[in-house]
Amino acid sequence: MVARYYKLSGPLTFVHVSLLDDRSEFYEQLRVKIVPEDRVFVVTVTRANVVANTVDYISLVLRAKNGILQLSRRGHPLSQILKYLLFGTGEVGLMVHEILLEHWKQRPEAERPRLFLVSP
Repeated sequence: MVARYYKLSGPLTFVHVSLLDDRSEFYEQLRVKIVPEDRVFVVTVTRANVVANTVDYISLVLRAKNGILQLSRRGHPLSQILKYLLFGTGEVGLMVHEILLEHWKQRPEAERPRLFLVSP
């Protein structure tokens, strides 16, 4: 359904990130599990400190062609930034977008993924 709605071709990958209880553990290594399910891949990442950085890392490693990012919360941008800095949450979709833009400025790539920011 997602592929038809957004007119995407190729396999789809869904990423689920679970955060550490103690997010001050900066030296923890991510644990990644990939499960293929009928032309769809489910990537489960555990032991993460921050959701947005983890999604960015996974998308760069997988060389994503497209990204659909859910805009889950509405609110003042300052409150979203504070939630991101303090708790690793906040408006994850916008933070993923900003982190990838900064990455591309430093390392230009010929082919960048298309990003879709979706509001509920």
